Amino acid sequence: MTGHISDDARALLQAAYAIYVERNDTQIFRPGTALDLADAANRVGMITGTPPYNRAIDELEDARAIEENPITRRALGDPYYIVTERGRELLLLGQDQRSY
Repeated sequence: MTGHISDDARALLQAAYAIYVERNDTQIFRPGTALDLADAANRVGMITGTPPYNRAIDELEDARAIEENPITRRALGDPYYIVTERGRELLLLGQDQRSY
């Protein structure tokens, strides 16, 4: 598996991470951390439920960067997602490559 994901998928993941940090600056971002992908989509100019958003989510799932949270239920038809170790690795790759 490579570290390559589309710019849309990477932007969504990075925005979800940034939102997490803003809301939880004292807690460690680790595998299993819940992600607010709806707010992340809004931040990067995506609309949930649209083809670009769905493609980005599918790509992140296929890359095993995110997975549905087995503990929470679906809200308004959208699953809650958690970050995986692979997702953390992809964030670090993006930071190394783009000096974030």
